[in-house]
Amino acid sequence: MTDFPLKPHDSDAPPPPVHERDGVVWMSSSALDALPWMTNGTSPRIGGVSSGPASAMNFCLNEFDTAENVARNRELFFAAAGIDAGRVVDSRQVHKTDVAVVDEALMALPPVERARINGGVDGLVTNVPGATLACYSADCCIVTIADPVRKAVGIAHAGWRGTVGKIAAKTLDTMAAHYGTRASDVVCSLGPSICKDCFEVGEDVVQAAREAFPESAHDSIFAAHAGGDGKYQFDIWEANAQVLLEAGVPRSSIEKPNACTCCNLDLLFSHRASSGRRGTIMTFAGIR
Repeated sequence: MTDFPLKPHDSDAPPPPVHERDGVVWMSSSALDALPWMTNGTSPRIGGVSSGPASAMNFCLNEFDTAENVARNRELFFAAAGIDAGRVVDSRQVHKTDVAVVDEALMALPPVERARINGGVDGLVTNVPGATLACYSADCCIVTIADPVRKAVGIAHAGWRGTVGKIAAKTLDTMAAHYGTRASDVVCSLGPSICKDCFEVGEDVVQAAREAFPESAHDSIFAAHAGGDGKYQFDIWEANAQVLLEAGVPRSSIEKPNACTCCNLDLLFSHRASSGRRGTIMTFAGIR
């Protein structure tokens, strides 16, 4: 698709690949696209039926949208992306660091029952062929971890709380415990999310980061405003990269998104840019 005016964060780096079918659009990760056994992508706001602040491809049922619209958006998106909607497992995110294992027994349950079991879970892992894991966001960073040796995937919702709580490392640990995944083997992709230039935070966030990360990483993760107003710019992309590096993932195996949600409000939902009047985008990862 050529008519996709995304503003890349780094003009010298390529933007995410863009795909379109039947009027539905999704972006993907170049690093994950190289793995033919898996599917991956992130939905922009194009191609759905929602209107107003949630227009148009919204996956969040809130005051700005209806259950009927969200259900129709899911139907349209999964059909276009070639995903079996009955085998999608959603995270039920609460900005914590719990990770659920999606196994054959869980996949055998009806979707409603799967959703009940996964309540309050921000991370999911699976090695089940045909399963698709989905996380939802509107500025938070979605971390996808793929193990090409054991054909397993993990996906984690990392807002600043999940980031300093190191949910990406906990997702990798869960994959190691259940599938034998090794950090040296994985390919990781950070999904479209808020960039450092847009993510202004207070002392509470920075203090949590100081406690979570070694001092040697502080300068790369946050920077104080000149003039001492008590505000900082927080780099959630680099912070999650540091989590993965600390867990043993090579830097060359970590792909940053080059797509800021806040800078691209016309194409992506952003909680900050919209003052909370918004829907959500979806990031998915699955095994063919």
